[in-house]
Amino acid sequence: MSDRGKNILIFRLRLFVFLLVASYLAVGYKVFFLQVLNAQDLKLKAAKEIQRILKLKPVRGTIYDRNRRELALSVEVDSVFAHPAKVNSPDAAARVLAPVLEMKESGLRASLASKKPFVWLKRWVSPRVSEQVTSLEIEGIHLKREPRRFYPRLGLAGHLIGFVGVDGIGLEGLEKEFDQLLRGKSKNVAFNRDARGKFILTGGLPHSPTPYGKSLVLTIDDRIQHIAERELAEGIKSSGAKDGSAVVMDPSTGQVLAIANYPPFNPNVFKSMRPSRWRNRAVTDYFEPGSTVKVFLVAAALDSGAVGIKDLIYCENGSYRFLDHVIHDVHPYRWLSIAGVVKHSSNIGAAKVAQKVGPKALHRYLWEFGFGTPTGIDFPGETSGLLRPPRRWWGTDIAAVAFGHSFAVSNIQLAAAISTIANGGVAYKPYLVREILGEDGKVLARKEPQAHGRVISTKTARYLNRILMSVTEEGGTGSQAAVPGYKTAGKTGTSRKLDRKTGTYASDRHMASFVGYVPAKDPALVISVVINDPTVGSHYGGVVAGPVFRRIAGQALHYLKVLPRGPVRMVNLKKRPVTQASAETALKPVLGGLGVQ
Repeated sequence: MSDRGKNILIFRLRLFVFLLVASYLAVGYKVFFLQVLNAQDLKLKAAKEIQRILKLKPVRGTIYDRNRRELALSVEVDSVFAHPAKVNSPDAAARVLAPVLEMKESGLRASLASKKPFVWLKRWVSPRVSEQVTSLEIEGIHLKREPRRFYPRLGLAGHLIGFVGVDGIGLEGLEKEFDQLLRGKSKNVAFNRDARGKFILTGGLPHSPTPYGKSLVLTIDDRIQHIAERELAEGIKSSGAKDGSAVVMDPSTGQVLAIANYPPFNPNVFKSMRPSRWRNRAVTDYFEPGSTVKVFLVAAALDSGAVGIKDLIYCENGSYRFLDHVIHDVHPYRWLSIAGVVKHSSNIGAAKVAQKVGPKALHRYLWEFGFGTPTGIDFPGETSGLLRPPRRWWGTDIAAVAFGHSFAVSNIQLAAAISTIANGGVAYKPYLVREILGEDGKVLARKEPQAHGRVISTKTARYLNRILMSVTEEGGTGSQAAVPGYKTAGKTGTSRKLDRKTGTYASDRHMASFVGYVPAKDPALVISVVINDPTVGSHYGGVVAGPVFRRIAGQALHYLKVLPRGPVRMVNLKKRPVTQASAETALKPVLGGLGVQ
């Protein structure tokens, strides 16, 4: 082979080797680029093609009473939805669906003709409706299972528990107050899709496929709640009243055993009722307390030393001019002890005691008893009531406050205040939720009683206890509240309601109340009953609210197995009791702007 031929061969061999090496280098670089430099981006692209994240919505936690009886729970029900683009004939579909879903055909037609890829037609339908929708076999119409809040006790404690909306968010009551806890958090689950679009769980089946919210154990006892609601309703109906509320508490802890309101409210059908029916009046509404405040006036007088136990108050034979107003008692009295002022509910005696105490000291004691500020109960929308600072008390205000006008309280405030006396002078914060549970039912948190501190001395509380027992004895204004077989302590209250148009008190509209505790010497229950605007028969607290107190207390004590002590004294319901002097015939100051109800 010539030299020229050899050179060509060598050149070709070198070119081949060069091209072979270059090819290997190019392939190696491409592999390095794909596997190293661009690996993360390619993984993400691949994941987008086959992987999906499923967001599991949590099941709302359960609400129990103190004995773990269910008051609110979530159940799975069907909802009807549509993919409008897949519905062949919106007109025909709307025509056959309208009677099944009990909806207007025009509204359904508009939804089915929507440009949206997904529309709800009707949420939370009955099993019967689900079967009918399925049997129609309409293309693009489907059912989806989703949790619905259900209240198995219907209207029991409805004002207290509240309700949730279709989106599962708490809107009223404890459902709203503890919404974040009850609702819980969503859980993300990763899965792959095969070529046919079927789900493949890459990490296996999760330990707990469905997340759950926290559950609540209330201080409420559903049996006592039922008793309170039933007896309150009976008292309101028999007196022709407009509405009312009752609170039952354990005075030694602040635990609320029942909160009853009337008119009743069933949260399962909240949309069919006016918002005014949703209100927990015992917590959100305030009113002028009438003569029930005399308990706290005398507590201030005795504890501060402004009046002694043996002091006598001259009650002017039933008529007393104070500044430019005349205060009256229903029954005339000359001299009354401090105990007699409460037992016979003398407005004149109360006005004179208040003057001895003075505005600053009286305001301070009322404030420490919890008036003029929210109790802090774990419920939304609590009112603070109305207690003006003493610098804004004018003229006859000191006398008006002494028998329960010119300031306003809520029923829960009244119950908490009398609890302070029942347990020896220490104030406890009322509360409704006792425990928070995890999804396994184990207790995650437990609320303990919270004492605010001592308001009055033990000695003063003991003397007040004797005074309050005399109120329910023969000759006292609260004799109809006495519970047979038990020593009962309490105080009646009657107040005129303010006419907002005239700025004066109406002569024919009243708030009737009774607040007390039983057994008096070892209190198991505090009960406060408030009835708004009784129109049939008497309007006095001892006659209207007292019997409701007695019936609630008697049945609740029997349920709690608190045995009677001493002889059983039956109450003569036909005998007209001595009625307390109340502010309706006493002082008529103009209290413009006081929005009492």
